Amino acid sequence: MQIARKHIKAFVLIWICSINFFPLFTSTAFALALSVKDACNAVVKVALNLHLATENANGHYYCVPMSQSKEYFIFQLHYGGGEPKDWVGSDLLDYYAVRKSDASVLEWDINNNIPGKIIFNSTQKGK
Repeated sequence: MQIARKHIKAFVLIWICSINFFPLFTSTAFALALSVKDACNAVVKVALNLHLATENANGHYYCVPMSQSKEYFIFQLHYGGGEPKDWVGSDLLDYYAVRKSDASVLEWDINNNIPGKIIFNSTQKGK
């Protein structure tokens, strides 16, 4: 019986601690642990919400990692699968970056290798 009480006390203590520290894991500080896959998913979500390729989404978005710096993940954003079978050309839409510090999505100026306009600011409420 004493063992069961010890386990219950330990469980309650862990549960109380997790409630107090939960906001830490939902803050933008946690975005520092952003992976390439997470960053790519962020670009695809923005593309879907803004209909970057087309209003009629018969295909799908996907990104190809290009590079990364201390501050950004940089991707090529593609849209494929919705074009006619005899279509010839590139499915590259543009270049985008995800800022590692806060997961904001930006246009990427591939010619000058610098960030462009922010198209999704992850720090704004309601976005």
